[in-house]
Amino acid sequence: RYLPAWYLATNPDKRVILTGYGDDLTRAWGRKARDLLEEHGHLFGVRVSDASAAADAWDIAGHEGGMLAAGVGGPLTGKGADLLIVDDPVKNASEAASEVYRNNVWDWWLSTASTRLEPGGHAVVIAARWHPEDLPGRLLNEQGHLWTRLTLQGLCDDPHTDPLGRADGEA
Repeated sequence: RYLPAWYLATNPDKRVILTGYGDDLTRAWGRKARDLLEEHGHLFGVRVSDASAAADAWDIAGHEGGMLAAGVGGPLTGKGADLLIVDDPVKNASEAASEVYRNNVWDWWLSTASTRLEPGGHAVVIAARWHPEDLPGRLLNEQGHLWTRLTLQGLCDDPHTDPLGRADGEA
């Protein structure tokens, strides 16, 4: 919720696309980002448009920017993204174990999601690693030169190297 709200507050003419394993998930995150911007947008001099404020598609009033939220395989054609967020493209271990499902997600990435990136745009993929050949695995294996990998463990096991500065055992 925070990244898209902050990004659009500071870049109100940019577009964000948020995707995940299902429409319900992405709609919920779209709603949370919209609500956050509605509450705090005045601090940045922006607000959500009254004319376009659905949980899964909303715009910034008086600007070109806004957000679209759709599940993997959902309607992205014709939409552009300056920031593309893929949050958990796989729902669970059984989907991740399916080679067919993993290949469908990879095909969706190549043919739909990544083609939505505008020139100079950025993509963020957030995922629990269920399988070595899941979307993050394939991105690192086949397009690794394009990506920076950040791994965060659920619990800190070494306070000296923890990128969040957490104490030992802290979530």
